[in-house]
Amino acid sequence: MTNEEVSEQYKPIDQLIDSIPEESITADDGVKYAKSGFALKVWLMLVVHHCKNMKLIDAEFPAPFTKVELSNLIKAPYTKEKLKQVKALQKKYAQLDEKSYRTKGEAA
Repeated sequence: MTNEEVSEQYKPIDQLIDSIPEESITADDGVKYAKSGFALKVWLMLVVHHCKNMKLIDAEFPAPFTKVELSNLIKAPYTKEKLKQVKALQKKYAQLDEKSYRTKGEAA
């Protein structure tokens, strides 16, 4: 698949993830920290990034989540449990991406 085809295929997922608000909190010392929803969004974007990489090199990989699971993840409230779940997914898909890269070739 081409980069454009992969981007088009993942567009609905990207749009759902983009719907998560990018909120932050400013501490007393002026440092901004991401709220859990924004952090969840970033971790989900990383999972999808790894999936796109693997799709570009025609690697076989399991879907990271069903439509229902993704719908539940992107709905508020953005809990620590959801963050933990998505961080674990990101770690798993980073490893799958790396393994695919080593066995199938260069990612685009």
